[in-house]
Amino acid sequence: MIKTMVEDAVIYAVLKVDGLGLGLEQMAHTLLDAGIDHFCVTETDDVRRLLKTNLPIQEILILRPLVEKTEIEQIVRDPRVTFTVGSYEDAELLYRIALNNKVIVSAHVAIDTGLGRYGLPWNDLAGVLRLYKSHFSINYTGIFTHFATPARNISVMRQYRRFQRIIQKMEAHGIKPGTRHCASSTALIFHPEMKMDAVRLGSALLGRAVGSERCGLQMVGYCEAQVDAVHSLSRGQTVGYGSTFRAYRNMQVAVVDIGTTHGLRCGYACGKHTGLSRLSEICRAIKRGFWREAMFSGEISNHIAPVVGNAFSECAVLDVTDCECHAGDIVRFAINPMFIRNMKRDWI
Repeated sequence: MIKTMVEDAVIYAVLKVDGLGLGLEQMAHTLLDAGIDHFCVTETDDVRRLLKTNLPIQEILILRPLVEKTEIEQIVRDPRVTFTVGSYEDAELLYRIALNNKVIVSAHVAIDTGLGRYGLPWNDLAGVLRLYKSHFSINYTGIFTHFATPARNISVMRQYRRFQRIIQKMEAHGIKPGTRHCASSTALIFHPEMKMDAVRLGSALLGRAVGSERCGLQMVGYCEAQVDAVHSLSRGQTVGYGSTFRAYRNMQVAVVDIGTTHGLRCGYACGKHTGLSRLSEICRAIKRGFWREAMFSGEISNHIAPVVGNAFSECAVLDVTDCECHAGDIVRFAINPMFIRNMKRDWI
């Protein structure tokens, strides 16, 4: 399905966070069997792990600029490694190391079109031209940007036009930018016309990208936990630190041995939000409160059991009033493998 969507574009499989939580080496083997041999990572440790496998990997693109000299020196000699340059200073460091090691290195130039993470500003044509015309030890083989809100038409179109504009201006100055890529998983699903020369797919490989159901992608990965205890709650009793949940009826609840330290997250990140994100969070909270919806649920014998209250570090409490449940039963959670910690991992 994914290969049909991308047509002739190169697929970069984004294997950050230990191969999307499924094991870096195992994911590399699986993807190579499927004909995908271009990978993206964010850590030099992951680069070294992939190189040690001796698998027929075509390219490993590091999706962030490296600023530690020792990190670069450890991998600079392998021609399969492609670095990211997000500023002239990044290029200077990479150039000096390549020169000292007497090698020509490949790099993609990161352009910031609105995400605000790293990269040259989309309107800094002079800075981009300076990169491509300097540093003979660096072979600039590509250029990319990353969308902030790939499912929102207005925002993503604004960033896409900015990216196209800088590329067009480069070409007007006789610069060939190399492989152009901007679409991540969600962007490809909602805007397949943005696939350009390559796409970077991570959450789509797990069937967890926003809009995955549109193209028939199946969700990959789940975790299982055991019920430690089952007991009753009377109407009005509370659950969780801060008494975040109050029973609205007489209930049966189960305590399950999975909590926040394992990846069960039952809250939004703290910090300063934009007005729109804050409003969206409030609306979601109102909806959950009105309909008594839980942010997370487990599945017991084909019955849905919502988490009540905030998850504890080592356990969570589930509403099992409407299903038969006993200590020792197994509960299945559809947690993204990227966030699972301190649990045994099996491929089936």
